[in-house]
Amino acid sequence: MDSPLWVGLAAMSDGLSVAAVDLSVEPARVDLCDFHPYGQDGRLTADALAALRDPRLRKRPAVAVLSSGSYQLFPFESPKGVPDQELRNAVALLAQDRLESDPLTTVVDVFDMPDGHAGGDMVFVAAAPQERILPLIDLAEEATVKLDRIDIEDLALANLTRNLPEIENGVALLRLGLRDGLLMVVVGDALYLSRPIPSGLADIAESVGGLETLNSAAEADEAYRKALLGEEPPAHEPTAQPESEQPGEESQEEPLEAITDADSLESWSWGDTPALETPDFFDSGWDLGEEAEQEDASLALAPQDEPPPEPWTPEVERLLRDSSALDEICREAQRTLDYYESYFRRQGVASLYILPPCMEIPGLREAVSDRLSARIKWYAPEVWLNLANGEAISTRALARGLPAIGAALGAR
Repeated sequence: MDSPLWVGLAAMSDGLSVAAVDLSVEPARVDLCDFHPYGQDGRLTADALAALRDPRLRKRPAVAVLSSGSYQLFPFESPKGVPDQELRNAVALLAQDRLESDPLTTVVDVFDMPDGHAGGDMVFVAAAPQERILPLIDLAEEATVKLDRIDIEDLALANLTRNLPEIENGVALLRLGLRDGLLMVVVGDALYLSRPIPSGLADIAESVGGLETLNSAAEADEAYRKALLGEEPPAHEPTAQPESEQPGEESQEEPLEAITDADSLESWSWGDTPALETPDFFDSGWDLGEEAEQEDASLALAPQDEPPPEPWTPEVERLLRDSSALDEICREAQRTLDYYESYFRRQGVASLYILPPCMEIPGLREAVSDRLSARIKWYAPEVWLNLANGEAISTRALARGLPAIGAALGAR
């Protein structure tokens, strides 16, 4: 590790996140985290370009992140008797019929998958078409960073579990986007399972009459509690909406392609190189390191590992109880958790952490908890990440920058 400061670049479906993490201290410290929505044309804004050109990033080693949906991730039986240095090429050849893009223009990598009860060695296969990778190289060139590798979102987010107290017994992470989601199970330093979720927050809101209905119900509940119970409702500030997408609208843009400048690719060409000979861009050897002590003062942990409970919202609870979209999300999550227990013959996860959502739905945690058997918690970045003293990082930037932060953390 030549440099103590590593950069994470994450081009997600709705914006660009840039993070810088100092790996020379324990626990690693987040020195910088910015999030910039795409412009109305789906391209990087002037602010985003300025963030990429931050002099603090120049010539630093960097990890870029492929967003979920721009690659495939699936388990595959590892061929027997193949040396480790030849495993990636062998699996790429044998798994060609599973690829959704042209094998000759697809980058394939493998990393270990924990053994299940069925026996036999299994590996995860990550496969991405070249047109999804080239824009990330553009981003690195724009930022004048030294691109070390390209990670997938699953592994980047899994790196965030390193300080969670239940990690040795297993935790689940649930990310809910506007129209999709991702659920993964991590135990110790190993990713056991990762499954896409076909619905998201906008679908939940629409299934109960829209976000305005939920917000109105939350306001009514707070007024009711204040009038009847004599309690002041907690401060409630709705999360700012992404500029590129609003609830109920699915973006028609393909941001990763939109930010590609064809002229800038002339100096870097894949040519006709088959996928089996392309560079190993994915991070196959990730290590979460030792669990940090919870009582470490530098973590600035709250007395408890969770933020204060959400307001009591019986009207919102009633609406969410009837949400067909939330039912679908939780059914898929429960099936995944059940499969984890059955296939790996392990006890259920100690906790399921919901990552900060891109739009606020009051009562979401309680509604999920009612539907799942696991203990449900919020993942609070300000609790579980070591933030630089005096560095002004907004709550929104932290929430949206988790893939970039996780990618940089994985360099340790």
